[in-house]
Amino acid sequence: AETYILQKDTVTAAHWLDECVKVDPFNADAWTARANIAISRKEWQAADTLLSKAIHLRPRVAPNYVNRALARCNTNNLRGAMADYDIAIDIDPDNFLAHYNRGLLRQQVGDDNRAIEDFNYVLRIEPGNIMALFNRAVLLDQTGNLRAAVRDYTKVIDQFPNFWVGLSKRASCYRRLGMTAKAELDEFRILKAQMNKHLGVQPRWSK
Repeated sequence: AETYILQKDTVTAAHWLDECVKVDPFNADAWTARANIAISRKEWQAADTLLSKAIHLRPRVAPNYVNRALARCNTNNLRGAMADYDIAIDIDPDNFLAHYNRGLLRQQVGDDNRAIEDFNYVLRIEPGNIMALFNRAVLLDQTGNLRAAVRDYTKVIDQFPNFWVGLSKRASCYRRLGMTAKAELDEFRILKAQMNKHLGVQPRWSK
């Protein structure tokens, strides 16, 4: 099965992994490998079931919980996914992906303050992670920490000067802080960019 996986022949690999667990149903690695194939095919319910078998046999493997959480998010089992991220972080407190994904999930369900905690962790490890910066900025904005939100929006805009959504959100923060001149500058940048786009001029973020 491993040889077929290396050859990217997942159909044959899946067949041999199925044979493997018939012969040895206690082989956690085989269940995990079979689950990974299911994930690659976006067979989320199957992946959940297969990872549950692997976790039952070997319960202290953090990546299995992270992957099962992904499968559960895709079957709308958000409570189960959150529990899996919590367990993954309990097993491996430095699991970057678990913190990042749990932050996104907490943001999705409106648990803003705890989502900020997860993005704080992510940004300690990767200070330049633009998506984490923007997500944290939105959360800080929503929870009323406007100056911190402006700080994060500014870092994103420094990287992507034509990011209209970021400029609009920063302008809104400036207005609520009473910094009208700065708000108007951002609003003018958006207006100018929209006019340029109308004329067929649209600078790209990067090559």
